[in-house]
Amino acid sequence: MSSLTCTKLTLLAIAAVLIQSIGLSLFVFGFFPVKPTLSGYSGPESFRKPTCNGIQNQSDGVMSPNQLRLLYQEISGIRPSFDRLVLMVIDGLPAEFVLGKNGQPPSRVFMEAMPYTQSLLANGMAIGYHAKAAPPTVTMPRLKAMVSGAIGGFLDVAFNFNTQAFLDDNLLGQFFKIGWKMVMLGDDTWLRLFPGLFMRQDGVSSFFVKDTVQVDQNVSRHLADELSRDDWNLLILHYLGLDHVGHIGGRNSVLMAPKLSEMDEVVKMIHMGIIHNLENDQGRTLLVVVSDHGMTENGNHGGSSYEETDSLALFIGLRGHVTDHSLSNSNIISQVDIAPTIALLFGVPIPKNNVGLLISEAFDSWTDDQKLRALELNSWQLFRLLQAQLPGLPSGDFACDAFSGDRGSTISGCNGKKEQMFCCLYLKASTLHNAWKSRAVSRSYSSQSYSDITARYHEFLKTASEWLLHRATDKPVDLLAFGVTAMIMSSLNKFPTAELKYSLYVIGWGYIFSWCLLQLLLQQPINSVPLLLLLVQILASILTFAVSGQHHNWLVEVAALYYLGMTGHFALGNSNTLATIDVAGAFIGISTHSTLLSGMLMFIITYASPMLFLLSMVMYISVKSTNYPPLAKTSDSGIFLKNMLGFPCLVPLSVNSVLLTTYTIVLLLMRNHLFVWSVFSPKYLYVYAATVCVYAGVTVVAATVFYTYVVLAIRKNMKNSLSNAK
Repeated sequence: MSSLTCTKLTLLAIAAVLIQSIGLSLFVFGFFPVKPTLSGYSGPESFRKPTCNGIQNQSDGVMSPNQLRLLYQEISGIRPSFDRLVLMVIDGLPAEFVLGKNGQPPSRVFMEAMPYTQSLLANGMAIGYHAKAAPPTVTMPRLKAMVSGAIGGFLDVAFNFNTQAFLDDNLLGQFFKIGWKMVMLGDDTWLRLFPGLFMRQDGVSSFFVKDTVQVDQNVSRHLADELSRDDWNLLILHYLGLDHVGHIGGRNSVLMAPKLSEMDEVVKMIHMGIIHNLENDQGRTLLVVVSDHGMTENGNHGGSSYEETDSLALFIGLRGHVTDHSLSNSNIISQVDIAPTIALLFGVPIPKNNVGLLISEAFDSWTDDQKLRALELNSWQLFRLLQAQLPGLPSGDFACDAFSGDRGSTISGCNGKKEQMFCCLYLKASTLHNAWKSRAVSRSYSSQSYSDITARYHEFLKTASEWLLHRATDKPVDLLAFGVTAMIMSSLNKFPTAELKYSLYVIGWGYIFSWCLLQLLLQQPINSVPLLLLLVQILASILTFAVSGQHHNWLVEVAALYYLGMTGHFALGNSNTLATIDVAGAFIGISTHSTLLSGMLMFIITYASPMLFLLSMVMYISVKSTNYPPLAKTSDSGIFLKNMLGFPCLVPLSVNSVLLTTYTIVLLLMRNHLFVWSVFSPKYLYVYAATVCVYAGVTVVAATVFYTYVVLAIRKNMKNSLSNAK
């Protein structure tokens, strides 16, 4: 390495960083799924049999909302069960608080906090479900899942702080097409996801997590007025207070029971208003109480533990449901099941990218013909999604004939194992259903045949839904291979090949103490002592390395400082799960929401220790070079800068490259592991962010060294000029 000039060394380092960045980008886009979606909105064609060519009926574009609504009723054969919908979202409420766990009722404190809701469940006036949420368990992707029935990608957690308009097919878009008037009160995430859809709105920011009172009062203050109005069809209420209580004090916070009582009073107020409106012939209203995710014991969320994915789905107002499922072990659904269920209850098409299944109990009041029709519509929608995912499925004669009833007894025309499986499963259900329809006039069918048809439909729906859910996690092997190869190459390029001697001089005390003061403002108070100990550790380590007469390998010294920083990362309360990220501190000192500023503060809090030790490299250079006057060593600026920027910059980059490459290979090998999304993927995101931290730290050190050298060189030249002039 001593034979390398400064220019060559710089070019090699830059090339290695670029190769690593490209490789990391390829791997991330290859490993973390970007969910493929069907564009556009479902229309009248969703109530008709799928076709081979996938031609959609576009005539609904010229229809008025009322005409489109009547057309939906005509071709679906099912009248809407309700006229209005109240969607109440209680952010962060675990279903366990309302329904209990493992067949056991909720704790006594929580049951007594929600007497009205518990009475509705006990009297069969409501039915509740543990709605399993998919990770990441943060608000934005969970709201998308509930209104579209689609599972977002794991990286949606990164976009939760920069929510943009939701363009995929969803329930709100379908309601808007048939002329519904919508009102939204609460979390302003809805306003960013669905701009321009609400005729009245009052959004509150979800990022002021210290506020547990005003965020909910801003919603409830409008409730009495809205319930007395008859000009809306959809009322969305998103309460944030309970989630904020969890962030502050955890599940067992003293504020939790009072907050649950407050939510119970809201449920009571809405339900009484629904009954009053029904008595006054103002239409049938369905109240759906849901939560976007649960919370850990500490009140955090984002991962895939049971506590975080245990969300609530409570249907109040369904007719014909008299049994108590509140303590049943079978009342577990997927969160995406909410979307298709609400769609058919209100007579609109199921969103195109839905992978959810109908909730059977929601249709107990329907006739057998209507229930089978609902299962048929759900099957058609999933089959269209399968057609988009499996190019071989709609090809050949059988795929078309399966829907027309021709050659329905043969399955040899199915292409490939997956295609054949889905064709055969659907054909079994459709054949029995067609036979049921042919006997409808004579009414010669039996309850046994109805059970057989529903069993066949459920078999196809469950298989298709599970496959589509797993399809979102498929990984392109070519991108993964290129990414791993590029990172290995970048790691090899960054290794120093020989021992070097450095002449270093910069001043770094300001960086260290300024960073520590910033952390004292942002970190939790409990982290003050660990932060002080980290500072003492830095000073002790650098002084030990600089003691006269001590001879250390400078590679080992720089690597030791790097690893001390990474160790301090966990000493400040961080872990390898997303739930431990300190969200509250990211909004200290910010009066209005700023995605950029809050994201930067969150990064600064999370990587406080690694960045502190990287900044200490500047001080390390200063102390190590006290006995070696930097400008007296050489007059060759290239050699001087090469020595000064050698180990302090290349060692952190090299060590991080090895770690990044290792974790990439591990993640690739464990891509089919049971804990790939709950353990390995969150860890890899932390490694990804640590790479950004190393790049930032090395950039600061290099910029400081270069600036210091330029200043000192100018001063030296000016001094020499003045001396010569004299």
